[in-house]
Amino acid sequence: MSTPRSSPDIQLLRQKTAYVNFSSPLTPTFVAHSSHASSSTNPTFQRKAWTKIEEGFGSRHLHDTAPFSLWDQDEYDFRGPTSNETAWISRSYNATAIDLFWPMIIIETETPPSPLPVTVGCVAALFVPPPDPSVGDREAYRPSPIQVNTNFASPRVADPIHAYELEAWKIPTYNQQEDILRALHTCMNLKAVNFVWPYIVVELHVDERVYTKHSLPGRVAGCTTVYHRSEIAFWQDMEPRPRDRLINPNSSVQDTTNYLEKSSCDLTPGVRVESAPFTDEGPYATESCTSTAGVILRNSDGQVKLTVANHGFRQSNAVFHPTTNDCRIGEITERWPAQDIALVQLDPSIRFNNSHYFEAQKPMRLLRSSDLRQSKTGKWFSVDGMSTGLLYLFLRGVRLCEARRPTSPRPIDLEHSSWLQETVFRSVGPMGGGTKDGVCGAPIVEDDEMGGVAGFFQLAGNEICLSPVLDELIDRGWALL
Repeated sequence: MSTPRSSPDIQLLRQKTAYVNFSSPLTPTFVAHSSHASSSTNPTFQRKAWTKIEEGFGSRHLHDTAPFSLWDQDEYDFRGPTSNETAWISRSYNATAIDLFWPMIIIETETPPSPLPVTVGCVAALFVPPPDPSVGDREAYRPSPIQVNTNFASPRVADPIHAYELEAWKIPTYNQQEDILRALHTCMNLKAVNFVWPYIVVELHVDERVYTKHSLPGRVAGCTTVYHRSEIAFWQDMEPRPRDRLINPNSSVQDTTNYLEKSSCDLTPGVRVESAPFTDEGPYATESCTSTAGVILRNSDGQVKLTVANHGFRQSNAVFHPTTNDCRIGEITERWPAQDIALVQLDPSIRFNNSHYFEAQKPMRLLRSSDLRQSKTGKWFSVDGMSTGLLYLFLRGVRLCEARRPTSPRPIDLEHSSWLQETVFRSVGPMGGGTKDGVCGAPIVEDDEMGGVAGFFQLAGNEICLSPVLDELIDRGWALL
């Protein structure tokens, strides 16, 4: 069962943002009543977002009417459109420019279609306005490029991996990830490694070690490799682009509906949660923090807990819905800082279930990192945050970062299993203004009938979302209730 949000602000958010105005996947169905029954009734909703769903690239959104696919499944790669296909895109969307930045297609138009397709020709599509020199937009719009702040890479330095080359548009296997970590570890102090085809982005510690210009391998396992050195994580260090304000909302809205007062009286994934405006010790904090509720879990001992974003409740253990002026729903009893997850013991009067997730796919199971490695980049997921409504995400790659450890002048002996794996997603939907802040904690769910939860939303930068994998949670006996 699915149901839209009650908040009119969230329902209208995409409609007010023409360049992300894709339609709801929910279709209402009204049940006929006898003459003795009331003529008014609440509809039931059927969910359909795709006409074709693939394990990787090649899925087709419901409103993608292109009579072709720009993803070649046999070659397992993208292909450029023919002249006739280019003409079809230009004619269908009044395009002033079409740019191909795989895995996305960028369509410039003054008249974005309504509703908007999430894909065009089975490729993730981004619709943008033409450049406007009067406000400083002089060049064609580009997705956030892979830009680093060093010149350490050189194609003349030998590739440290000779046995194989990474496959295009696929997540490296566990053994390949371990090989690459060990090879890089011998000549640099690793902070994180990002596998986002066609790049490997290596994040280096800011320490006493010195790297000279063009001193590090520019190809690793046959893949272009670049290096970033900053106290700030790579994805957070990416600069916003001038036209982001036109394709994203310019104001922050939140769903402050009290769903405990609705007919079912049950809370579900995606509702608004808020921290207490004071610390447990008594001093008042400057403000409370709002985020999105995750899923209800049960462990092998029979304990039942709700997940929330750990960073949203640093000041207090008390959890409220929808605001601190309303109902306290529980208290945090366990924190997992590396995964940014806190577990909430719900108060006895509070009911929470995973039966629906507003416009996103219903969560049905937790996924391990091995499940994600078996998936392919390009696989689609959905999220419904209390400040964004529905977002679509596609799997872009993985990031391996050091587990938190005591400060040391030299890296400790590297063990792959001790590194935290985060999944890298690219989002499609209203993510501007302050809306992106409130979506943290929302479950990221496979947008198919399997409903696998890959993790919980954790903002990285611009349209990129990072989500720590759930292996440790699963290993401790937790599963969806």
